This record gives sequence, C-alpha cells and structure tokens, in this order.
Amino acid sequence: MIFILNQTSYYIVDWDLFFKITPIVSPFLVGYIAYKYGVKSKKTEIIFQQKIVAFQQLNEVLADFKQYALAVVAESSGNEFALHPKEGESSLTHRQKLYKVVSKCEIFLDQKSRKKIEDLIGDLSVLNNAELYIAQEINTDIDWISRYETFAERVDEVIEILFKQLN
Repeated sequence: MIFILNQTSYYIVDWDLFFKITPIVSPFLVGYIAYKYGVKSKKTEIIFQQKIVAFQQLNEVLADFKQYALAVVAESSGNEFALHPKEGESSLTHRQKLYKVVSKCEIFLDQKSRKKIEDLIGDLSVLNNAELYIAQEINTDIDWISRYETFAERVDEVIEILFKQLN
C-alpha cells in the first residue's frame, strides 16, 4: 500500500487491487469506446452513400440539360451531325426535372451550391420565354442561341461546385 498526500488528507491506494481489476475493466472500456466510434463511423458512411446517390441524380439531370442546350445550339447552326433535341423536349421540361431532383436532394447541398442551382433554375425562365418567342416566330432581335451556350457553361460551373462539395 502507498499513501498519497493531498493537501488536506491522505489517500490509500491499494495497487494490488488496481492490478487485479484492470484486466476485467479494460475489455469493457475498450468495447464501449469501439462501439461508440463504430456507430458514429457507420452513420457517417450511410450518409455519405446517400449523398453520392443524390449527387449522381443531380449530375444526371444537369448533364441532360447541358446536352439539350448544346443540341439546340448545334441545330440552329445547321450542324447535321450533332445531337438534336428530342421531340417534345424543352427548357421547361428540364427545369421541372431539375427542380424535382433538387427538392429531393436539397439536404445534401451546402449553401453555395444550393444558391447556384436555385439561380440556375430561376434563370431558366429566360430560356422558357425564348422558346415561346421562337415558337411564335416573334422577332425580338435577341441572340437566344448565345443564351443556350451561356447556360451550358453555367451547368459546368454548377457540376464543378457539386463535385468540390462531394470531395
């Protein structure tokens, strides 16, 4: 036995008892700590897996819209070998698809990427109006095709931001 002096009192430490209890307490302590960290890491892994699926869905919708915008540009320039927009496809259908996916995946987006995507969705109304004017053959002296190219570039920026956030 060893006496330990504290300022006001003496403590007796029974080292034999300490060495006898340590092999019994240690496995329980290690098991508890491993369980706590294991549960936390499993939760993080599940959330990350769901986040990857959400980003894949967003990327797919954004890539489809970019392909559509570039197809409109190619079609207007007379490029016969480029992809052409599908029948019944418009910027409005892509806006609706993007809005649905974003509303499902919004929880995984940080503030910067959410703002960029919301701005993109809001600005798609410009293309919606452009397609209405083009369909009605109203001459507005606005170069609508350059807008499609701009939106294709903006989609690239949004995808880049999303992948930076994922990493």
